[in-house]
Amino acid sequence: IEDYHFATLRYQVEPLVLTFQPGGNGTLSLKLDKHQITAALSYVEETWKEFYPGYPFEYTFLDEEFASLYRGEKNFGAMARAFTFLAIFIACLGLYGLALHTVRQRAKEIGIRKAIGAQPWSIIAMVLHESIFVTAIAGFMGLIFSMGLLELIGPNVEIDYIVNPSVNFQVAVTTVFILIIAGALAGFFPAWRAAKIKPIVALRDE
Repeated sequence: IEDYHFATLRYQVEPLVLTFQPGGNGTLSLKLDKHQITAALSYVEETWKEFYPGYPFEYTFLDEEFASLYRGEKNFGAMARAFTFLAIFIACLGLYGLALHTVRQRAKEIGIRKAIGAQPWSIIAMVLHESIFVTAIAGFMGLIFSMGLLELIGPNVEIDYIVNPSVNFQVAVTTVFILIIAGALAGFFPAWRAAKIKPIVALRDE
């Protein structure tokens, strides 16, 4: 048979010898119908007590055993996702503040543009352009830096079962576009407020 992981994925595949022991006592593996687990366990317990009355009947479920092996990794993954969403939320707040600052700094320009007949969508596009530009530059710079860092130190990383980590380029680019969309949404609300303001109000505030 081909090599396979008989321990957790934290360990690399090692040599293994499988032997057949007809009279040996060990673990009995059974495949049960998930819709009749209770009845099947009762039957197995009665049969066990019939053949091995002096030994206690103990059992575990294989899926629960597998889940317990990687519970720490699942918790770490959930925590990493939570911090990722928190970081994106904080970044969106920063972009919102930047767009709002841009609107205030360019209030006179926006008022003049509206006074000479600029359409609301053109004002929105003007403000969104800066938010999308900043997000795109930051996202692609982060992408280039992270992938370069992985190429540099990835081959030397051997921690538990993490060996030569890499990033799927398609996933990375998709993440950057999601960040750009988030930046556009963060800048949309100040842009919408700028498009709704009356020219006389914008010029008076300036």
